[in-house]
Formats: sequence, C-alpha cells, structure tokens
Amino acid sequence: MCCTVILSHVFFLCVSACCHIDPIVAENWMTPNPKDTVMILYGVPLSPFVRKVMFMLDELDIAFEQNNVPPASDDPEFRAVSPLGRIPGLADGNLKLSDSSAICHYLAMRHDSALMGGDDPVRFARIIGFDKYADEDLAPPGLQLLVERVVKPLRFKQASDESLVEEIVGEKLPPVFDVLDRHLAENERTWFVDETFCYADMAMAPI
Repeated sequence: MCCTVILSHVFFLCVSACCHIDPIVAENWMTPNPKDTVMILYGVPLSPFVRKVMFMLDELDIAFEQNNVPPASDDPEFRAVSPLGRIPGLADGNLKLSDSSAICHYLAMRHDSALMGGDDPVRFARIIGFDKYADEDLAPPGLQLLVERVVKPLRFKQASDESLVEEIVGEKLPPVFDVLDRHLAENERTWFVDETFCYADMAMAPI
C-alpha cells in the first residue's frame, strides 16, 4: 500500500494544518503526576503537531481538556506552559511540556504503551527516525501547501501564491513521498515500522 493511501486513510481523523515544531519546556518534571489528573492540551487542531498529540491521547484513551489557543497567544495559562507561544503545550499537574514529540514520548511511557517501541531498541530507533522524517522532511512542504490553500484564503483573505503551490506539488513533495513509498513497497508493509500500528504512523498522519 503506498504511503499516500495510508496517509489518506488516517487523515480523516484530523483537519488540515499549519504550525511550527516546538522546543521542549518542562518544569518540575521529576515529580510524578497522578494518572487520574485531567491533562490540558493547548493549541488549535489546525496544527498537525497538536493533532499528533490528540491522536496519541485518543489511542491511549486518556481524558483531557483542550484550550484552543492559536500560536503566539498571550493567554497567561498557555504562556506558563509554552513561554515562546508555540503549540502544542501540555499541562499534566505540575508538569509542563511544549513539544509534540516530547509530549507523545511522555504519554506513551507514562501509560506503559508499546506505541513508542516498547523494550525493542531497534523498533524504538526506527520509530524515532520516522518521527524526525515527518517533522523535518514531510512537514515543511506540506505546511507550505496548507498555508497557501487553507490559511491565507480562509484566515487572512489573501490569494494563494499559485507558483509556489505548483513548486510544492510538482517538485518538493514528490521526492519526500517517493522515499516513503519505496520503503513500504520494499518491505511489503502496511505500516511504516512493522506490521503493527505505532507512533511512527501517528507522526505521519496529521501532516
């Protein structure tokens, strides 16, 4: 199954996206939080990085509240979690995190989930590799396209830059998807790491 089909299959769980990857900010991280604490997720689902965390929360069946703040919001509670105003942010008791990958790692480990690779170091390494690929190779052109097709016309009432759209669709995205398609074809896999759904597949889905 080609990666574009896989991404389309899971994309219905999300809405279209635009945001920036976030640096981690943690406070009092060594103090454990009760598992019945209601977590607060900061950020709008428009962001693929917010959706990645929402995906993980849903897979782990974790109850949470969502504060739909946009990037750079001056909301004081949000800024206490994410001082630079980047989304997503997560508050779990006295723990504050503001990086989507860090949040997902924390959630998986906190709830003893194998979604992050379990005790297998090879599987874990491959999952991290795909997470980085999603953030650093797939996200930049994908987000550019969404800015042109979604954010500019709907939020800012501006015309899309059609020459940039053509460049993204015709030049930037194809080689990124080709790498993923070849990987799936060569390994005869449905999912990116092995035959089991894991965090690597979540990382790809929201982009």
